[in-house]
Amino acid sequence: MPLPSVLAVHAHPDDEALFCGGVLARHAAAGARTAVVTATWAEGTHRAAELARALGALARSGTPAEALYCSEDAWITTTVDVRPWLPQKLAAILAHRSEVERGAAPGRIAALTPAVQREVLGTEWYIREDLRHRGGSATELSA
Repeated sequence: MPLPSVLAVHAHPDDEALFCGGVLARHAAAGARTAVVTATWAEGTHRAAELARALGALARSGTPAEALYCSEDAWITTTVDVRPWLPQKLAAILAHRSEVERGAAPGRIAALTPAVQREVLGTEWYIREDLRHRGGSATELSA
């Protein structure tokens, strides 16, 4: 079964790489349509250029990206092991150069050892809103 399309909606450029970069890279590599929406960027700015580079990194091995929201931990229904896509996720995080340089989350991640990066970034957590309750938890985002 093909992977479903993914739309990631975030507040800031760099959130897409930090919070769901592995899943975006995985789906792009499988040929699925991926898209990112960020609420706080302006065309022509360095942040817009960084976002474009990050989306390029996430799509490196698949279809180009065209972008979860956080809530109570009790609402998490799916955890996804994204370690196979960690190189693309890290490249997307580091594409946000201004955030790396100012020491924001991407900069702090860049300073971590590879082992700690793998531990911290290798699993992503999702909340799947559904009209019907499926019960239990999952390890895949599927239709």
